[in-house]
Amino acid sequence: MPKIQPQLLYPILLAGIRPGLKTLLQQCGIPVADYASAICYQGTAVLGKRSVVLYHSQIPVSRHEARAASTNGCTTIDVSSLVSKPDSNESELRIPINSKNNPETAELIHRLKTSVEAHNGLWVRIGDYPFPYQGVQFVEDDTRLASVNRFLSIMKNSTQGSSQELSVALEPQFADSLSQESSSQIYSRGLPMFSSALEQRDTEYPLLWKTSLQEFQQWWELRNQMSLQVSRDNSQYIIESTQKQGGFQPKLEIWRDEHVASLPLFAGKTFVREEGLVFQHDPKKHPGGIAANSLALNELYHSAFSHKASA
Repeated sequence: MPKIQPQLLYPILLAGIRPGLKTLLQQCGIPVADYASAICYQGTAVLGKRSVVLYHSQIPVSRHEARAASTNGCTTIDVSSLVSKPDSNESELRIPINSKNNPETAELIHRLKTSVEAHNGLWVRIGDYPFPYQGVQFVEDDTRLASVNRFLSIMKNSTQGSSQELSVALEPQFADSLSQESSSQIYSRGLPMFSSALEQRDTEYPLLWKTSLQEFQQWWELRNQMSLQVSRDNSQYIIESTQKQGGFQPKLEIWRDEHVASLPLFAGKTFVREEGLVFQHDPKKHPGGIAANSLALNELYHSAFSHKASA
């Protein structure tokens, strides 16, 4: 009897999806790959109903690839159904810009997570910070607002492949929104702290990464270059990472609803039994991390959905 191959869960495969959305998902730590490239590299034997393919129903090429993926047994999800108010007359999606703590990107990731979990049972992403950290405090000599601006510039630059400092028009709102929360609230949400010292003792935040913006930028660029594959073989997961880790220990997050299991992510192949995962209830953390909450990426979101789709 032939051996059944492990079934591919991640990366999420993209069928004719525009580059802006791919970049946005990568910024959120979600493993993605082009469907056509994955088929050429791995073939169709590893695909199945737990393999998720995203497509855009208003783009003909995307619809064509989605039909092929469905024939190969994959689950297909129309990304246009996950965003607000599609304009069927112009093959584009018009998205209102939300302000402060609830950008439309955050809602898109929430909807995508719900849909993906319904099909393959879990949500996987690369953590915002190295293992085992759950939060970050930037230790800088700059003013708080200047540090916020540099942080958002790092986020925005990483989507454009630019080393040039970019101005971010919405940084005062981002700074104000954080200033309205206590340190414990910011830490519990996994958002960055920009104060030079914590009001509470360090022991209250044992998993807080104290670092500079320069080191964070090095980590963030490395994180965005990582490749990750997760397959399931009976009751165990096979996790493969091929990217050099550059002195950092990346973190893998496995989500089920609001529960998160955090694991160190090693280069090469790792086997994890399902019963060995330890989940912690973490309802305040966003499944897209700091990128999904960053106003610096609103422009990228709109570039992915607000322009007329290619035929």
